Amino acid sequence: MSKLEEEVVAEMTRKFGEIMSAAETREQLKFKTASAFWMARKRGQVQLQAIRVPGRKQFMYSTQEVALLLAGWKAAGKTASGKEAPMS
Repeated sequence: MSKLEEEVVAEMTRKFGEIMSAAETREQLKFKTASAFWMARKRGQVQLQAIRVPGRKQFMYSTQEVALLLAGWKAAGKTASGKEAPMS
């Protein structure tokens, strides 16, 4: 794991714990709506393994997996859609 990945994983784990809700995941990945997030997952643009928690209706996601995805996008300079991020 690269230094960037380690830093992102550590920061997000402190903030969210080991598991993130679908809403938290969507927010961190900068999707405006739940349907946009689900369509990106369906198309394979966001490859995250959903976790079913007994007694919960919503899906949950591993914080480490989300953090590694974000770190990869940051390192590659890409957004969720696979397009290059605009210069800021």
